[in-house]
Amino acid sequence: MEKKKKKATKNDVAVPVRRKQKPFKKVTELGIGGFVDSVKDEFFNRFPEVVNLASEPRINIKESDKKFTVFAAVAGMDKEDVDIEVDKNSVRISGEYREEEETKEGKWLKVEREYGSFSRAFTLPSPIDPEKAKARCLKGILVVELPKKTFSKRKKIDIS
Repeated sequence: MEKKKKKATKNDVAVPVRRKQKPFKKVTELGIGGFVDSVKDEFFNRFPEVVNLASEPRINIKESDKKFTVFAAVAGMDKEDVDIEVDKNSVRISGEYREEEETKEGKWLKVEREYGSFSRAFTLPSPIDPEKAKARCLKGILVVELPKKTFSKRKKIDIS
């Protein structure tokens, strides 16, 4: 018994199947480290917004009873390259990673550090006192202390 083949119509969807002859060829050519680097580079080329995120300093914010403390990883930056602005309940850290001076000797074999401007802003859950805010840098970590605004205790008012 012979089956009749169905003739392809306009509504049929063809799904191409792509098969690699040697699926691990790239790994063996580049080595595992080179293969991982090539996958990472391809990812960042396809999604440029991830590159912007990669160049921004990582931020941690800690809250205690009396203050907020913001920690920002700014290794390799001079204090002149970082700006901190505080408001009644927000903080903005901005700056610029500067490219190192080009030298006449040697050539770069690998460059992973990002260069350029960044700006990170956060709204805090309660008011702060901008006048008492302090910042310092410790081992490549910017530490910004933001004391909470203290309100005077309630006062009972007599009605006259």
